[in-house]
Amino acid sequence: MSFSQGTTLEEVPDGARAVRGSTGVALGCPAPAVLAALQRLALAGASEEELATEVLSTEGEFALAAFYVCLERLMAAGLIRHTLCLGDISLVTVEPLTSGYRFAARLLEPGGRFLLSRFSASRRDGERLVVESPAAPARAVIHDRRVSALLMDLSAPSSLRELAALPTALPEPVLGSLLGLLLETGLLCEVDAAGAVVEPPTLTHWEPHDLLFHARSRRCLNHGPYGPTYRFGCLMPLPPAVTPRSPEEGLALYRPDIEALKRADIPFTRVLEERRSRQPYAEAPLQALHLGELLYRAARVRRRFAGEMTELTNRPYPGGGALYELELYLAVARCDGIEPGLHHYDPEHHRLHRMCAHSPEVAQLLAEAGFSAGTDDVQVLVILAARFQRVMWKYEAMAYALILKDAGVLLQTLCLVAEAMGLAACPIGGGDAELFARAAGTSPWIEGSVGELILWSRPNASP
Repeated sequence: MSFSQGTTLEEVPDGARAVRGSTGVALGCPAPAVLAALQRLALAGASEEELATEVLSTEGEFALAAFYVCLERLMAAGLIRHTLCLGDISLVTVEPLTSGYRFAARLLEPGGRFLLSRFSASRRDGERLVVESPAAPARAVIHDRRVSALLMDLSAPSSLRELAALPTALPEPVLGSLLGLLLETGLLCEVDAAGAVVEPPTLTHWEPHDLLFHARSRRCLNHGPYGPTYRFGCLMPLPPAVTPRSPEEGLALYRPDIEALKRADIPFTRVLEERRSRQPYAEAPLQALHLGELLYRAARVRRRFAGEMTELTNRPYPGGGALYELELYLAVARCDGIEPGLHHYDPEHHRLHRMCAHSPEVAQLLAEAGFSAGTDDVQVLVILAARFQRVMWKYEAMAYALILKDAGVLLQTLCLVAEAMGLAACPIGGGDAELFARAAGTSPWIEGSVGELILWSRPNASP
């Protein structure tokens, strides 16, 4: 046993406490032997038997009971990890990912067959190789090549006897303990006599990437730093609040009278109740003033203001941390007053900047959007692209989830404004981020598409 990675033992005026990140466990004023055992856990670690024997022989049964109380509290907080060793060689370490995890090694059923869970994935963590699953309460840190080879062998159903007969196998008793550990943590699954994988029914509907994204972007299921940590504050500048554009360049768009709209616009409940993902209603194309009003009402910059560590903006739709990382691009096929091609919307100066002509990439973006919506007539495709660094500079673990929430909010705002204007709008479920990046000349990892919306004209559309 040893302290989990990043856990430290602090001696404070009222005793001692173990701390990892925002989690801390006050341990009171432990007896000298108990404190010595805790210090060993904080350094190289030791077996439970070694620590208990040392405490008992030094200060007796009361100290031993106090040691187990401390140990129980540390385990309940997820601050104790366990390492399986073969002599002096560390094989694998099991690290808790959630509080309340209880270390155990399951006894294997004779003749049982096992398979690596479809949710298990290996990756580099610093200079360590870890295997983890979003459905598992603990992860495995691999120290020995034989364990890595075992994981590869477990990509097909195997029994303990079959695994022990392989050239790279560990001794069978150790191998059995290792399989029991991995099985108990949920990194392995059992395979029944009919060859079916035994998996909790609560996980049947999940795909591995969806479950991983969900688990690691929620506070209770994420063991690392979470929230506004400003982790890149000293490493790189934050992208500007608004993509810099000249107020004189580009196409100036129509600006509606917001005060007049407040008085004359149709009631909000009517807009909400009548909103639909609509197909085109008119053969006539959209007009530039339609787009001008839509973008002004839904997405313009109303003002800039100073935030805690960066400049922020205020816009008609809510945005996480007021960072407003989303950019609007318009792939135009037919719109009176606007040339076909890909355009970027400047929300501060309310202008359109043409990025490229009606290129093969733009044509394909429009065609794929039409296929998703079941039509071959896409007048304008609105593409939401995220400047990822603007959110990831501040937020950790939850950043991408926050970007998708912002995209959903902006899509809804665009849909409601389009409905109020009498336009037809249809959000689509997905798009080609690589194709968009080629059309816009961006990197899909720096500014990539995260949402799409098709616009058409309708009869009697305002203004």
